[in-house]
Amino acid sequence: MKKYINITFSLVALIALSSCSEDFITVYPNEFVSVEKIEESAENDPELIAGQLNGIYTTMITTGTGGTTNHTDFGHKSYDLYGDILSGDLALTVNTYNWYYNVSALLTTVDYTLTGGNYEAWRYFYRIIRSANFLIASAGGNDFVPEDEELGQLIGQAKAMRAYAYFYLAQYYVNNGYVPGEPALPLYLDPETTAQPLSTNQEVYAQIIKDLNDAVSLLANFDRSSKNQIDMYVAKALLAYTYGAMGEDEMVADLTSEIISDGGYTLMSGTEVLGGFNDVATAGWMWGQDLTLDNGLDLVSWWGQVDIYTYSYGAFGDVKAIDEDLYNAMAAYTAAISKTKDIKLSNK
Repeated sequence: MKKYINITFSLVALIALSSCSEDFITVYPNEFVSVEKIEESAENDPELIAGQLNGIYTTMITTGTGGTTNHTDFGHKSYDLYGDILSGDLALTVNTYNWYYNVSALLTTVDYTLTGGNYEAWRYFYRIIRSANFLIASAGGNDFVPEDEELGQLIGQAKAMRAYAYFYLAQYYVNNGYVPGEPALPLYLDPETTAQPLSTNQEVYAQIIKDLNDAVSLLANFDRSSKNQIDMYVAKALLAYTYGAMGEDEMVADLTSEIISDGGYTLMSGTEVLGGFNDVATAGWMWGQDLTLDNGLDLVSWWGQVDIYTYSYGAFGDVKAIDEDLYNAMAAYTAAISKTKDIKLSNK
């Protein structure tokens, strides 16, 4: 039996977690070989670069990639769940096992020593960044323009993944949103660099935009073999998210129009939506990972936390529920969309 997980673009605004000090957190995980070793091996086996990239994608669906054994530590979807709770879109209505209590009560945002959230998200996203930096460095470096198109496509995906990680870090750890001159995050663009001071929002977002524009260019002719890979349109969607966070609405509209008109993505039908978002091949999904039993996910997973129909925390203790106001707003939005469709049909 297959299960699917979407690495989804959400339109929900996330409430930022408080910044983390350097004395309690490992900026980067240390279990990596040197760039020199990778460069030396890559000369004899270019597939090593592709293997590195696959490893980055695998990090997104692997338990413990936030550096803990917590049952809230299972890759990208861990932080979607944190974000939904922090934004108020999701509520912890019953608490038995305490996995999300500190986040739900907004205690983690003011006390980094508490279990849940701060350490996991920081370590996960900087793990992605360090892995991307290793790939980019071993393939030629940040400014390298490869003649080989396939190598360029690997670099393009790595740059997009680095941008993805910095974008999410900015949403979770920068308190006041995009204020250009305010300090934001340590910026690492090389795997050998350590102990960087905080760069400003302007510097961090400029790097995100540069990486994504590079990715769009490098991935122009990339025909991905599966949806877990980033292609040009996913890079453009991440770029739209970035401009949205900066308040550049016209840029968001332009990029979104390009994605819809050129990318072949369609709105999901009512049947597809009610089906549970369980088919990664659905035309409306831009970026997703096909999960099977071979991935070995059980209780420590998205379903292990929210699926009330199986053996899970959601069914037996830590019950999560949608915010009532959000639920009602969805019904109103659906009615408005239906009315718009009726008007368009009547005008034909």
